[in-house]
Amino acid sequence: MKRFLQKRNDRRVNDQLQAQNDLADCIIETNGLSQPRPEYSYKPIKEDGYIRLFLLRKEHGAVDRQVRGQLVVKPLKAVEDDYVAISYVWGKEVLSKKIVIEQDDDEFEIMITENLYAALTEVAVVGKKIRKNMFVWADGICINQKDKHDKTQQVSLMKHIYSSAHAVLMHFGLSRDELDAVAKATTHLERELVKHRFKEWVFRGPVDVKHFFLSPGSLERRAMEKVWEHAWWRRCWTLEEAVLAKNLTFTIGRDLHNLRDLTRQTLEIVRIHAGGPKELTPSTLKRLAYVCDESVKNEQPSLIQLMWDTRYVEVYDERDLLFSLLGIAKEGNSAELAPNYKESLDKTRLRFAKFLIRNGDGRDLLHLCFDKDEAGRLPSWIPQKLESCHSEEGMRVQDLPPAKRRSSSVHIVDDARNILWVEGFRVGVIADLGQQTEVGRTRGVHVGRGTKLRKIEAWARDLQTLASPMRGHPFLESQCSCHRSLGDAHLLRILLTQDKLFWPESKMDWVYNDNELEDFHKFLLWCWEALEKPDASVSYSATKKQMALLSRRVEAFYGLAMTCCRSKRLCRTENNMLGLVDSTARARDILFSLDRRNVLVLRPVGSVGKYDECYRIIGAATLYHSKCWPLKIKKEMEPIYVV
Repeated sequence: MKRFLQKRNDRRVNDQLQAQNDLADCIIETNGLSQPRPEYSYKPIKEDGYIRLFLLRKEHGAVDRQVRGQLVVKPLKAVEDDYVAISYVWGKEVLSKKIVIEQDDDEFEIMITENLYAALTEVAVVGKKIRKNMFVWADGICINQKDKHDKTQQVSLMKHIYSSAHAVLMHFGLSRDELDAVAKATTHLERELVKHRFKEWVFRGPVDVKHFFLSPGSLERRAMEKVWEHAWWRRCWTLEEAVLAKNLTFTIGRDLHNLRDLTRQTLEIVRIHAGGPKELTPSTLKRLAYVCDESVKNEQPSLIQLMWDTRYVEVYDERDLLFSLLGIAKEGNSAELAPNYKESLDKTRLRFAKFLIRNGDGRDLLHLCFDKDEAGRLPSWIPQKLESCHSEEGMRVQDLPPAKRRSSSVHIVDDARNILWVEGFRVGVIADLGQQTEVGRTRGVHVGRGTKLRKIEAWARDLQTLASPMRGHPFLESQCSCHRSLGDAHLLRILLTQDKLFWPESKMDWVYNDNELEDFHKFLLWCWEALEKPDASVSYSATKKQMALLSRRVEAFYGLAMTCCRSKRLCRTENNMLGLVDSTARARDILFSLDRRNVLVLRPVGSVGKYDECYRIIGAATLYHSKCWPLKIKKEMEPIYVV
C-alpha cells in the first residue's frame, strides 16, 4: 500500500512539473481550475498604415489546450512577408473559445469563434516551417470587432494585408484522416491528369468516373467532396484573400500544400471530362477560376463584373458584399467607395449605386437588382431589394427627344431626397448588388441601328446555351443560371427590357421609337397579368400598325422559346425555365388552342408540374399568329397531360 501511495504521489509531482513546463510555452492546459482573466481591451491605432499582429509562441498543444501570445502593433510596410494571414469561415457567430493575450506581466482573454481557434492550432503546428517568429493576422483577433472606427480603418487595409503576407493559410476544418485522404486524392488526380491531359477524353460511363474521380464510396472521394462543398468557396471575403495571396496554402499535419494546385487539378478535370463532379456548382467553379487566375491581381476586373460573378456568395454583414471586392476591383482605390462601418447598409448601397451610375454602369447596375416578386425563391438571408414605381414621376426619367438621348443607361440620382431612379424604377434601397439577377423595364431608351449592347449580347449567348446539348456542363450552367432560376418571368422581362434583341438564328436589327416601345410594354404586361389571374377575363385591342410591330417581336420570342425547347435534356436544378417537349408542333397543338370565339385557352400541364410556367409563356407568344384582334385570354384549370 505504501508503494502504491508513493507511486501516486510521484505521479502527482510529475504532473505538476509538466504543467509548469506547459505554462512556459504558448499553450496552457484549460481543463484544470484557473483564475478568470479580464477581457482584453484594444488600444486604438492612431497611425495610418499600422496593423495588429498576433505573436503566436512556439509549438502546438493538445486539442483541449488554449492558445496564447501577444498582440503587437506594427507598420504594415515593416512586416511585409513576415507574417501569415488566416483565411477561414467564421461558422457560428457564437464566440465560444478563449485565447490568452500576454501584456507586460498580465494576462487577458479574447473570445473567438471555434473555427478560428482550430485554424490557429493548425498555424501553430506548421509554424516553424513558415517563419521562426510566428506573427499571425486574423480578423477575429487583429480587428476590434466591437469598434466600428477600428473596423473601418483595418478593413481599408485588407488588400495590403493579404498581399503582403508571406502565406495565406486556408482552414478546411477536416479531420486528420480526411486531410490525409485529400493528400492521396490530389496525388491520384495529378497522376491521372498527366495521362489524359494531351488526349481527347471520351466519357464511356460509370467506369471512367470511378477511376478518374476516385471511387464514390472511398474516403478519398468523400474528403474531396467536403473540400468542394466547403463554405469557404461561398464566402465573400475569401475571394479577395485567395486572389491577393502570394502563397495560398492549406495544412495536412505538419505539411503545407498549395491550394492553387488543387484548384487547377479540379478545373482540369472539368475541362477534360465534361461535367465534372456533381459537387462543383457554377458558383464554386467561378471561384476556382478566380483563384487559379493569378492575372486577376494585376488586370483588376471592374467592380460591376465582380458583383455579377459573386452574386451567390454568403455573408453576415451585407455591407461586406461590396467592401470585400474593393481589394481586387479596378475602382477599389476610389475614395467614394471607401469602407465605412459607421454608415448604414442602405446608405452604403446607395453610395455604391451612385458611383456606378456616374461611371456609366447604370444599366448593369439594374441587372444586379431584382424585384420583390422573385424574393420568395431566394435564400432567407437575401433581403428584398427593388421597389417598382408605377407613378408618372417615376416613368419620366429622361425628358429628352429620342434623337438626343444617349444609348447608355437612363438614370437620375436625387441627392436631395436620397432617392435613386434607374431605368424607370424608384430604388429606395439598392440591393446587395450581387446576390441574384433580375431585369427591370427600360423606359424610352433609343437604340440606333447596329448598336451592340454588351449585356444584350450576353443574354443572347446565355439563351443560346440553354438550347445547347452540353447543358449539363458546369461552365455552361454557370452562364445561364440566372435565366434558369428565374424562369418565364425572366423571359418576359427580357422582352420588356430590350430595345433590340440579338438572336443568333435571326437577322433582326430593329429601331423603335418611344411610342412603339410603350405599346409593346403595355401589351406584354397585359399578357402577363392575364396569365397570372386565372379568374380574370381581359381583352386587348391594337391597331394594324401596332399589330405589325408586336407580331415581329413575338415571332422572334416564339422562335427563341421553341429553339430552347428542342433540346431534350434538362438542367439538373429544380427551377428549370424550360420543360421537355417531344416536338414543337405537338407542343403547340396540346398546350394552347384558339377557339371559335377568338379565345386563347391556356391549360396547365399536370404531368410536368414545375415546367407549367414555360408552356404558358409559349402559349402567350403563339397568340400573335392567330391574327384575330381583339382577343380574350382565359385560363382553364383542368390539367391535361403530355404523353
